[in-house]
Amino acid sequence: MTKRHKHDKLLFPILSILWVIVILSFSLQDGSRSSLQSGMITTTIQSLLSNIGIDIERQLLSFLIRKAAHFTEFFILGVLIKQSAFDLKNTIPLYLACLVPVIDETVQSFIPGRAMAITDMFIDLSGILFGFLIMNLIHNSQRKRKERMLS
Repeated sequence: MTKRHKHDKLLFPILSILWVIVILSFSLQDGSRSSLQSGMITTTIQSLLSNIGIDIERQLLSFLIRKAAHFTEFFILGVLIKQSAFDLKNTIPLYLACLVPVIDETVQSFIPGRAMAITDMFIDLSGILFGFLIMNLIHNSQRKRKERMLS
């Protein structure tokens, strides 16, 4: 197995920072632009579901898509931050990641047509924690595999 260079260990911290910027860029969109984007996605998915015989109320589908988007973007952040902490042998990024949903929702409260939603903060935190959990499972599995190979 090759030893990783120091600059390789900066990859995930840099990706984490870039992903936070992406998340905040979504939060900086006004309500009409955000609704337009999710509306296009809703229309596409509703059409696909309809083609396979599944009819779902547009408002419910839109709600589910928006919440799934929250969970997914923060799941990705959780994976990136957990990998950053693993690479840097530091747990501080894990704690800082939990501040991002609070900052994200606070930013939204100042944007026209947007609002702060405590439920979204919990969905965001759930995404982060699920990302951490998945990465823990992967790291533990890899560690056990290495231990078996060495014994």
